[in-house]
Amino acid sequence: MRWRNTETPTYAGSAGSSGEPAVVETMELVDRDGAVVATFTKDVSGSFATDLYGATEAEIDQFNDVSAYQESIVAAGALSVTKVYSGLAVVGGGAVTLAAPSASMLGQLKTIEMTVDDGNVTLALTNVVGQSSGTTATFGDVRDTLVLLAASDKWIVVKEYGIALA
Repeated sequence: MRWRNTETPTYAGSAGSSGEPAVVETMELVDRDGAVVATFTKDVSGSFATDLYGATEAEIDQFNDVSAYQESIVAAGALSVTKVYSGLAVVGGGAVTLAAPSASMLGQLKTIEMTVDDGNVTLALTNVVGQSSGTTATFGDVRDTLVLLAASDKWIVVKEYGIALA
């Protein structure tokens, strides 16, 4: 993001003592796409105002709600494709699955970590490539972790720690 000075002379309001136009000072905060996300203005009377654009408070709260992005898996079954973090706490061990990502998920990271060691957890992967890629990942100890990146219809292995991919 960057600040852009959009100071403009104006004849509206009080003019300077020499009859020249008063200046309204305006700074815009612009994101990398060129969209204005905030405007800071000082008017001819010296009053300041700030206007914010973009996400609402409710939308920001939603994005900061960690529970909306993580899950704890305690039984065999499918991992959420849309949750960015899956903690494996499968009672007695077992098997879980992860479907291929959709094209709308392009660039999303997915972290899968064993949080409770109550037996090995085997993860069946759909469409995975990269590093020592395979279609099955075995988690055997707490902190065993697999980090994946969503491509248009594949998971790309970014990092593996302690797991066995086969």
